[in-house]
Order: sequence, then structure tokens, then C-alpha cells
Amino acid sequence: MVAAKNLGFEGVGIDLSEEYCDVARNRVGTSSNIKIINGDAFQIIENLPADYFDICLTSPPYWDILNMKRTADGKKQNGYSRNENDLGNIEDYKEFVTRLQMLFDKLKRVLKRESYCIINVMDIRKKDKFFPLHIDLTISLQSIGYLLDDIIIWDRQSEYNNMRPLGYPYKFRINKVHEYVLIFIKNNK
Repeated sequence: MVAAKNLGFEGVGIDLSEEYCDVARNRVGTSSNIKIINGDAFQIIENLPADYFDICLTSPPYWDILNMKRTADGKKQNGYSRNENDLGNIEDYKEFVTRLQMLFDKLKRVLKRESYCIINVMDIRKKDKFFPLHIDLTISLQSIGYLLDDIIIWDRQSEYNNMRPLGYPYKFRINKVHEYVLIFIKNNK
């Protein structure tokens, strides 16, 4: 929203958390071109005009990892919300990916023809099980008509913990310090 404001574009931000909406409002200040809407994206999208947006840039929940105990760094658990509509509270991974697919399917109505949908995600590991969220989300969105245009691997090592082996001495795994930026185009064929 800050980039949209700085470039003089219209922007609409949607978040389930009133607290994070307040943070966004403070960052953009007063601007008639920027709207920050607090609410459930499933419901908000239904009330937005069709074929209106040129781009969607989003970072959906990384499943329920904010609700999990942090064993790698010992930091305090910091769940996003307890709201039943928060996709980050879904316990079943397949259900989580399906709900994201449903949301992005609804989103197509408000995106203009051949507009971009850019999604920032990270793969997830829970104990000994690996969940390739960027792959599963890519396949899921392609199945509903989005075209995958590109993938950017975002190196965030400077923002995350230092690289270290996890699971030693039983397994050797390196902690994740990268995220994926998935770039899709709305397909109108």
C-alpha cells in the first residue's frame, strides 16, 4: 500500500486483523487513493467491482506455523489470531491449500484480463514431514486457470536466524532462509 501511495496509484489492502490494518493505515497516512479494509477476504472480495484490479500482491498465512512451538530458535509462539476465519488456524494441510485455492478462484472475478497475482510463500517443515507449499499452491492455482509466469527465490537470510543445522545428531537439515514469490497471470481463455 505504501508503494501504491508513493506511485500515485489506487490500492486496496485487506486484512483480518484490526491491529495490522491500523499498522497499514499508519504507514500510508491520509491518502484518498488507498483503502485499508478490515475483514475476511472471502467476504470482502465479493463486494469489490469485477475486472477492477491490475495486480494482486499478497502473502497468505504459511499454514498454521505461527501457532506452533518454535523449537529452532526458542522464540515465543506468536499466533496471528484466534479468528475461526483465519486460514492460519486450519490444522489439516490439504484443507488449508484447498481454502487458498477457493480464495484465489474468487479473486479472479476482480482481476482484470491478463493481470498479475503475486504470492509470497514459504515451504513448511513440521518435525519429520516436509510440506512444499510453493509447489502445492502453484499446482492448485494452475488447476483453476492461473498461468505461472515466474518464480523468484527471495533470500531473507539477513532477516532470519543464522544458518544452523537442525535435528543433529539424528538428521542434518538447514533452517530455511528463503521464501518464494510466485508470479501468476489471470488467464481469460
